[in-house]
Amino acid sequence: MTGDSSPTTDHEHFTNIWRNYSSSGQWLHNCNGYRKLCDPNTDVPVVWLHGIPGSVLSSYIIERLREIPQFTVGWFYCRFGNKEKNTLLAVTRGILAQLLRGNDRLRPLMLKARQETDAAKLVSTDLAQELMRQCLEELQKSCVVIDGLDECDREERKKTMAIYTKLVKQLCNNLPTSVRVLFVSTDENDIRIHFTKAELIHLTAADNYVEMRDYARTWSKKIQELHQLSHQETEAMTLDVLRRANGMYLFCYLVLNNLLGQLTREDLDRELQPDNLPNGLGDAYVIRPIQFVL
Repeated sequence: MTGDSSPTTDHEHFTNIWRNYSSSGQWLHNCNGYRKLCDPNTDVPVVWLHGIPGSVLSSYIIERLREIPQFTVGWFYCRFGNKEKNTLLAVTRGILAQLLRGNDRLRPLMLKARQETDAAKLVSTDLAQELMRQCLEELQKSCVVIDGLDECDREERKKTMAIYTKLVKQLCNNLPTSVRVLFVSTDENDIRIHFTKAELIHLTAADNYVEMRDYARTWSKKIQELHQLSHQETEAMTLDVLRRANGMYLFCYLVLNNLLGQLTREDLDRELQPDNLPNGLGDAYVIRPIQFVL
């Protein structure tokens, strides 16, 4: 992802990966934690979704939350190694920008932010946190989604978890169903310890296998038609990509995009060699950087 992309742009990129596939995210509807998250009348201040990296599941959940009339939704996608995307201040600024934009009820807060900051850009963590508190308090029914918490440095994610957990619980003491925050990350020890009392959603490779299989077969069909592959060759390619993906939707997307982009059958055969196919999300980014394919 390019460094200057906004939370909205990030979200559009990930949403476009699964939007045209009807089976996307359907397994979630059988998950108790997800049902609680999406019920405006439940008291569930903190939810932690953990499991497989590169699942693009956050974008699906955000879209479902936005369909609920009672909720105002703000989100942020953290990025490893990018100071504009992996600090508490960056997270808070990004979410505030979404919540304040186009909301008449929050216009006084937006004017205050512009008056108290340099060129309307929040540079103070304390001020940003106070504006977030006022913003969520005014909205009453809201949901914040912070994706990729594990991509923040340990100290920054510690602060982010502590601040947002404390904030939503304080607000919920006055109005139990007012606000909630969804954290999404891999299962890191320090994060797991912090969320021992949170509502949990656990993602495994088996949970989204059916939707990933349908997704991979759709792309494999395009590759088959382009390079005149046999049914057996196509099925072998599909199964190999799914096996290597191990539940990572984004991996599947990057690898299949790369295969579809091969100009000749010879190029395709070379990419399909076992030593050339990626074995992890990092390898998949190397062969097909996401900013080039979205």
